[in-house]
This record gives sequence, structure tokens and C-alpha cells, in this order.
Amino acid sequence: MLFVNISPKHLDISPYLKTANAQTLEYLQVESQESDNHRPALLFLHGILGDARIWQPYLTAFPNYETLAVTQSGFGQKPVQESNSDDAEARFDTQRHAKELIAFCRTLNQQADLPHRQFKIVAWPYACHVSLLAAQMAPELFESMILYELIVPTYGMTEENQARFTKDITKMMSPIIKAYRRKKPDLAVDLFISACKNMQYSLSDQSEQLQVIKQDNAESLQKLLTQVEPKPISAAALRDIHQQTPVTILYGENSRDIFKLSSEAGMMAISQKEGCIQQADHLLPEEDPQRMIAILQSLLA
Repeated sequence: MLFVNISPKHLDISPYLKTANAQTLEYLQVESQESDNHRPALLFLHGILGDARIWQPYLTAFPNYETLAVTQSGFGQKPVQESNSDDAEARFDTQRHAKELIAFCRTLNQQADLPHRQFKIVAWPYACHVSLLAAQMAPELFESMILYELIVPTYGMTEENQARFTKDITKMMSPIIKAYRRKKPDLAVDLFISACKNMQYSLSDQSEQLQVIKQDNAESLQKLLTQVEPKPISAAALRDIHQQTPVTILYGENSRDIFKLSSEAGMMAISQKEGCIQQADHLLPEEDPQRMIAILQSLLA
């Protein structure tokens, strides 16, 4: 399907990063004849093996919003090359991406001459923690957040559930690490997709469009394995974030433990009663966009 009214753009966010190195992010935005200054902003954030193109079906589904999807650094068809892995500004991790998300939003607001505009965020797993860290650092930028499947074992998770989380993520990632050691990156990607789907599955089972996107972003999986450990967010800290930037957490009924346990811990921390999507799994946002769009439309109504 072609989305001829969605145009890729590039945004220089380096002035807000306080770095001498230029930093440009690519993003997608629906071209509209209506002035976007009068519509709230809805920003979509992708996860591992993805980029802004994952969200293309979503961008035309919310006409009451200015819709955007950003490709985080280290992702995309031409990912940013990290010049020095010891440089905190060049590493691939949630803290860096949170700072870049803040810079992205501030730069957009400056260009639109809307200094006080807030963004509604829709994110899934890797970007969920990115979003929460950004809201913690700059709550004035964000109106609310809808997060599909948290993935970091904090948010007040019990010791028993942390042990379950560790067991499940070890089971999930060990074959992937072995595939990289055997110099089989394509196998590692297949194993990751299968593990996330929580069933026998591979990249070839997905649409041609998704296959292209994930092949373009295959390196992001290897970067995930060597990332700096995400900064923990305690239950109390998540409640503080929620008070300033209301958070809604969702997860799939058929998703594996690492996604369920983190999401349930986060829901408990903010006293959210419901968030399980029946007969859904980790890949719902990309594989069943129409169903997820309907869920988002009801939450944003």
C-alpha cells in the first residue's frame, strides 16, 4: 500500500543536545492542507528492528491529530554511525534516545513557534522505556503516553517475578547470541522475531514491507545486545511520571513473560486495572495495525 501523502523529513536536533556533532533524525509526517498548529501532536515511536516506516498505516488514521513517526538514531536505512563507543553521546541506549526524543520535540516546537506544545506518545517495547525516561526529564513536553509492552524489569517488579523475567529473557536471547557468535546474523533476526511472537515464526512469514524494514534495521538487534543497561524506574518514580504525564500500559494476552511481567508491574505501580489485549501478542502493532488503530482510537477519543 502506498502512502503518497506521507513525506519523509529530516530534523537537526543538535542545538538541543549541547554537542558539537551534528545530529539529524528522519521522521514521517502526514502532509495536510489544514494548519497543524490547531491540532494536538501524536508521535509514534518504534522498537528494535523497526523505524518510522513501521507506523505508516497509523499516520492517516487520526485526522484530528498532527501525526508523526520518528526514526531513532542507530535505526533506519542509513543509521547514524557511532564514532566512539566510549562516548556517552554516541552509545546506543535508552538514555541517549530519551535525550534525543526531548531534543526532537523541542526542535519541532521551535520551528512551529509553539513553545508550549505537548505531545501524545504511542510507543512499543524498546521505546516505552525511552518515553518514560524522556517524560521524567522533561514532563512539560508530554501530554500523555500509550505504551505497548514494557520490557525493563523494574517498575516495582517483585523478586519472584524478576527471577521469572531473567529465566525467560535468558531462554529468549541465548540462541540469538549463539547465532551471532556463529556469524549468522540472519538466523539471529529470525530467532528474535520468533521469540517475540512466542511461537515458531520467521521474518519470511511477515509482509514484504515489514521484511524490508527489518532487514534495513537488522543491526539494531546486535546493538541491543551490547547496549548500556537501561536506567531503572522504580514504582514510585513511575507514579510520579504518571501524575504529570498520564500513562496507559497495554500488553498482549499471548505475549511471553518478559513483556507481561514488566507491563503488569508498571500497571500495578500506577493502579491501572486493565491493559491486556485478548488474543494478541507482541507483534500486534505491526502485524495487525487495524486492530491496534481501533484500540488507540478508543483511548484517544
